[in-house]
Amino acid sequence: QIHFVPIEKSSQLTMFSSKTELSIVSLTLILLYLKSELSPLYSTTLMVILLVLIWCQSLQIHFVPIYLLLGMLCVVDVSLLVGLLLVLASVMLFYVFPLWETPYIGGGVPVGVTVFDQIDEKLEVDGEKYQLSDRMRGYIWYPTDDTQGEKMNYISKDVVKHILNEKPSPIPHRFFYYLSQAKGIAFKEASISLSEEKYPLIVVSHGLKGIPEVYSIFSEYLASQNYIVISVEHTDGSSLMNYHTKEQEYKIPDRTKQLYVRGKNISNLIDKLEQMRDDGYELAQRIDFNRIAVCGHSFGGGTAGYVLKYDDRVSCAVCWDPWFEIYDDQILKNDCEDKPILMLYGKEFYYKYKMNIKNSKIFSKTIGADPDDIVYIDDTEHYNFVDIAHMAPFLLRKIKLVGGKNVVEAYTEILGRTCNFLDKHLQ
Repeated sequence: QIHFVPIEKSSQLTMFSSKTELSIVSLTLILLYLKSELSPLYSTTLMVILLVLIWCQSLQIHFVPIYLLLGMLCVVDVSLLVGLLLVLASVMLFYVFPLWETPYIGGGVPVGVTVFDQIDEKLEVDGEKYQLSDRMRGYIWYPTDDTQGEKMNYISKDVVKHILNEKPSPIPHRFFYYLSQAKGIAFKEASISLSEEKYPLIVVSHGLKGIPEVYSIFSEYLASQNYIVISVEHTDGSSLMNYHTKEQEYKIPDRTKQLYVRGKNISNLIDKLEQMRDDGYELAQRIDFNRIAVCGHSFGGGTAGYVLKYDDRVSCAVCWDPWFEIYDDQILKNDCEDKPILMLYGKEFYYKYKMNIKNSKIFSKTIGADPDDIVYIDDTEHYNFVDIAHMAPFLLRKIKLVGGKNVVEAYTEILGRTCNFLDKHLQ
């Protein structure tokens, strides 16, 4: 049975290092509210000091004595308006940056994780370069009995910094470093479990502007169910780390060409793993290459279906809110053996994008899949299928990136259907 349980309190993802410090900040804001009649310059100075302190907290620099000093200064007097604004800002922080703990799903075996970073071959489509990078990085999760080491950070500060440097933001970057404070459940560089001779392989493909990290909870859980899981970062310019924004890239035909690069990324990865197996690499030797599945979200869901059709080594696929609008007539052509595929949809992609769901049904028929494996997950949206849903559910629900269903309940249903399908076809 799938169930979510919290990890250690020390792994909180939070703007503040403790609830005590957060309480002190709140008390300070109340004092600001109660006092008035000081000069605007003094009031502004206090506000700037408080904002700087909050900023420093994102670096885990602790300033409890300064909070207390600021509280004492507030007793002297301060503008009522500034006090009200700061109280409002403090309340909003609870919704925009909630005290978030990385959830993990219990009921499985311990999980190990290692990082991979490899060079993939240069690819061209119709004489055009659609591979903007030759570096393919990602993570490998796997069952382990070694639980003595350190747990892997949910996302490294280097990745956060790289993304923010690529995408200028009016909000200071250090406000986002709190994302790197949380840890997942996987143990870094742990040895693979010897409980089974071979494990099925699952390759996870990210969506447009995605990165492997935002599928960590999915990947960790699948690994805890005795799978080896590899989450890759594609080289076609669709990753948030190397996103390409030329105007022509938004055209569907160009996306279809990118799909070829993404598919080759995964096939080349399987080639590399087979080579590593032959070279004696232990983790690769524990992969059962007769039991391979590809899972993906959005553009990654379209990639999963593409690889399922064109790579004979792949047995089945799971597509989370997939993007099939990019499939051309050749991909939809009925010219392959029957293979099972599960498509799980949120509201917008299921009801709004008519061509997308039409192509999903055609493709399912093309590969001889069960039409009942096209499933709508009630009251969910596109970001219910990634870890981001847990970071700021209130905010994401307001801008309709996640549905009205509780994010944990939605994750539980998505994972449950995914695992039941994979167990049926791979275990």
